[in-house]
Amino acid sequence: MRAVVAGKPYEAMAATVRSRLGSDGVVVGDRPDTDGRFARTLGYRFALVLTGVVTDAATVTDPRPDDVAPDLATFVDRYLSNRSAT
Repeated sequence: MRAVVAGKPYEAMAATVRSRLGSDGVVVGDRPDTDGRFARTLGYRFALVLTGVVTDAATVTDPRPDDVAPDLATFVDRYLSNRSAT
């Protein structure tokens, strides 16, 4: 038997999420190295919130976030406003 890494950002976790939520979505997180890479593994957008490890989005290069917000509440408000406008 071979061990499989199943957490973020690995494919085993991504396959589980995709099977439950579909192939389109947004991962919101404060860690580009796990949350951002997980978004890319999923094929989802990555929204970076500046409430944790990263406090300056200009320093993030890999992966570059698709959206940046100062906190989760701001991101959710903006996201919902954009969805209702379309």
